[in-house]
Amino acid sequence: MKIAHILPALFVLSSTTMAGALSASAEAKAPLPVPTERVMPAYPRSAEAREIEGSVTLAFDVQEDGLVQNVRVVNADQPGVFDDAAVEAISKWKFEKGTPDEGVNIVVDFQF
Repeated sequence: MKIAHILPALFVLSSTTMAGALSASAEAKAPLPVPTERVMPAYPRSAEAREIEGSVTLAFDVQEDGLVQNVRVVNADQPGVFDDAAVEAISKWKFEKGTPDEGVNIVVDFQF
């Protein structure tokens, strides 16, 4: 059975915010944006047919209104296989309003 997982344990902020670089202690105190609407990625048919598994690490920004922008692939263990599905799904996420941030990272895991 094919499954696309979002690994919340790896949902972390990078060292930058809209205000600029933070120290490690300030970053630890920064609240994480809280998702209010999540869209799970579709398992690509070509990967499913070949029983390929993998993960994609994405970075994105959360706007003041809770919408996601600037989604980009940071790392993929199967480059080009799952990238589009992961980017498309995360682009549709929504977060609590009033918690903007830049450089939010998340790992999307695709496995059977």
